Amino acid sequence: NIETTETRQGKLSLLPCWVMVKQRRRQRELLQGNQLFLHQLTAIKQVVEKLNDTFKIKGLSYQTIQQALNITEELPDLEKVGQFKKLVEDFLRQHRAKIEDNKSYLCCSDIIESTFGRYKQTIAKNNKNITELVLAMAALGKKITAPQIKKAMQEVKVRDIYKWKQENTSESLAKTKRDFFSKNGVK
Repeated sequence: NIETTETRQGKLSLLPCWVMVKQRRRQRELLQGNQLFLHQLTAIKQVVEKLNDTFKIKGLSYQTIQQALNITEELPDLEKVGQFKKLVEDFLRQHRAKIEDNKSYLCCSDIIESTFGRYKQTIAKNNKNITELVLAMAALGKKITAPQIKKAMQEVKVRDIYKWKQENTSESLAKTKRDFFSKNGVK
């Protein structure tokens, strides 16, 4: 019988094995038929990873843009890769013209992600809603001095914070529950 064969453990179906062999053959044919495309895609991926590492670690500066332009030279001279290379180089040259000498600009989201992470930890202790604590985000991760606190307290009016809160935040879950139960006569 072609669909099953005897083994020490009993009958074994050959149909799943045959299907798997056919799938592997199709995959091999697909890979062989698209080797140029895969080569181009791999080259682009490797260059993008190097560019990402360069800018994430060193920021965006005249020097790192020059390094990035040198990295793009590693790309093979192929049509689709050449199109990608031109777009990247045009972008880099356009931004190089905007950068002041000896300036470096951060170009990763790590700081933003870290700040939001700290904010989430802070509100998790509280009530998990966005509250006026969002105003404290600018201070997270910084050392704040007494003169800075004094200046902020003198310049910022409580009524302005209250107005901002009314316009930009939601009520906390605890307040929503209190309001609901007080309106429905439950203590």
